[in-house]
Amino acid sequence: MMRIPRVLGPAGAIVLSASVGGALASARGQAVPAPAPAVDFGRDIQPILAASCLRCHGPRKTEGDLRLDTREGLHKGGDSGAVVISGDGKGSLLYQLLVATDPDKRMPRRRRPLAPAQIETMRRWIDQGAPWPEGAVVQALSPAPEDRAARPAGAAAGLSFNRDVRPILAENCYACHGPDRNRRQKELPLDLEEVATGPLPSGHVAIVPGHPEASALLQRVTDPDEQKRMPHVSPSTLSCSRGSRRRGSLLRPRSSGASCCAG
Repeated sequence: MMRIPRVLGPAGAIVLSASVGGALASARGQAVPAPAPAVDFGRDIQPILAASCLRCHGPRKTEGDLRLDTREGLHKGGDSGAVVISGDGKGSLLYQLLVATDPDKRMPRRRRPLAPAQIETMRRWIDQGAPWPEGAVVQALSPAPEDRAARPAGAAAGLSFNRDVRPILAENCYACHGPDRNRRQKELPLDLEEVATGPLPSGHVAIVPGHPEASALLQRVTDPDEQKRMPHVSPSTLSCSRGSRRRGSLLRPRSSGASCCAG
């Protein structure tokens, strides 16, 4: 038996029209995710290269004939060929070495792997064409020999971790970033040097020995935004903390039985 389509009456047509219109309006009203901001070389890439790559791929030491301190060196590649395919992050050898599961192949070698956020930043940068400002040269984050030579005799003993720095961290930082795992935030224990001086999931490094200006810890305690600033410290205390990082990290591995790090 053949069914004859039922013709909607005026009321049914109004209901149908309202339903379709509401669905279309709902679809139009759905928020479209904002695109991720473009990667900035100076802000996002240069710190990663300086802290993690130039130890082996800079002017002083050039493993695999690969230099990553200049744009020319990046695009020249090394003994294994090109390391960057512009526009293809995952297909680039540089990215593949960063995510390698074999520790003997993964870059940086013999060091803590980059944080996932840092690796993703590198991938996006290559996807965007690996832009590198004209004439920009990346400098490795390492204390300059002339600075050490110019240091006055006895200056190294001017600050003591136990006497000067540990009380600052214990009073202001250990409540959230100390040895207590149950209270620790962001998995950042500031009493362990290998963690405090290594890359965090955010891609930042809390303490860059010898470079207070690049240390996220100093940036947070001096942040003008009270919502971002870590616990306020007095100017004299801040100066002491800044001096310790300018000389290099004073953190020491914890000894057995110690509640915090021992100097």
